[in-house]
Amino acid sequence: MQKIFFIFFLWGCILTLFAQQGLENSDPNYSSSDLIIQPSPQKSAHQAILMSAIFPGAGQYYVNKKTLLTYIFPVIEIGLWIGMNQYYREGDRRTKKFEAFANRYYQREDQYRSQVSILNQNRGIYHWDDDLDEWGNGKDFRLDPTKTQHYYEDIGKYDKYIFGWLDWQEKYADNSGNAQWIFSETDRWIGNMNLLTGQNDYFINTDLRKQYARMRQMTNIKYRQGDYFLFYILLNHSLATLDAYRQVKKYNSQQVYIQPNYSMVVKDSRLTPIVGLNLLF
Repeated sequence: MQKIFFIFFLWGCILTLFAQQGLENSDPNYSSSDLIIQPSPQKSAHQAILMSAIFPGAGQYYVNKKTLLTYIFPVIEIGLWIGMNQYYREGDRRTKKFEAFANRYYQREDQYRSQVSILNQNRGIYHWDDDLDEWGNGKDFRLDPTKTQHYYEDIGKYDKYIFGWLDWQEKYADNSGNAQWIFSETDRWIGNMNLLTGQNDYFINTDLRKQYARMRQMTNIKYRQGDYFLFYILLNHSLATLDAYRQVKKYNSQQVYIQPNYSMVVKDSRLTPIVGLNLLF
């Protein structure tokens, strides 16, 4: 949600600058030298733009409530907000679901014991580090000790954190977390001996980890779909503000009003006041 509020705050700042420019340009006949400006039926570009920036269609209603876009923009806006909210809520629901799945089938303590086991081999990219913390984290393993967003991401993303999955422990580790490690000719870890079958398994992945990865993938899809709706909400605001400015220009160009002006001129060596009327349309 912080991302949404930041985007709308930034968008509001941009629209304020744009609206100010629109106010200065909305009346091509405006001059700072005019002493008196008669109230006229013209509409304010500034007000129309800000109203549509806040809620699409509001600026159109202010200018001319009879136009079709006055009602199209808000209908689209409401539909987009409903869609975005549904996808984000579904993403949140799925997030809680895969986190509960990980809490049930992944144990940080099991990961730690097997980390120590492979570090004791001192082969490949895994070497013992005297600076390991209480969770076995060092230069090779950096899994968060608390269940943060990175923790839930890493246990499904990186192979080196596979040891904490329950079905990996059941197949490849004893009660102390020790395993029979298999290394390639280039000294890279490529598998383990399956303690249930007595055979070697290579390039290991587990069913629980695969299911977890699918759950996270579907969750990310829901959030991404919500982001699409957010993009179209911003697009709807953009189009509404541009259309509001267009409608103000069109409306004002069709209006006729009288603008009095006052000036002082020198005539026959005497300062003479002159009052005039401008017919603007």
